[in-house]
Amino acid sequence: MIKLHGETVTIRRRTLTGTDDYKKPVYSWASLGATEKAVLQYLTMEDELIERGEYTVEDMRGWFLRTTALLIDDRIVREGGDLFEVKSLEPMMERNAIFHYEVLLKKMAAVT
Repeated sequence: MIKLHGETVTIRRRTLTGTDDYKKPVYSWASLGATEKAVLQYLTMEDELIERGEYTVEDMRGWFLRTTALLIDDRIVREGGDLFEVKSLEPMMERNAIFHYEVLLKKMAAVT
């Protein structure tokens, strides 16, 4: 289902790119160089996560293939440019094997 109905997203990961004048690390967000398919859905007002104040209706829940390279704190970019940060990454099991991952995504201000 994810391969067939999913949308294409780009994964970005924070990478160390050097140090500043004070020898503090400098990071940037680099693309992993490949795209992945994911089924994404905005959270609704009825969602328990919104009721607790942790998320808003701009945030999303996503489902990624079991072969995903995604990690917590990575960022995904949708084809329209919307940027989300991965806040949780839960494996969904079936018959003692990972079937897919369910992910919570927090909307970020802009592509950086």
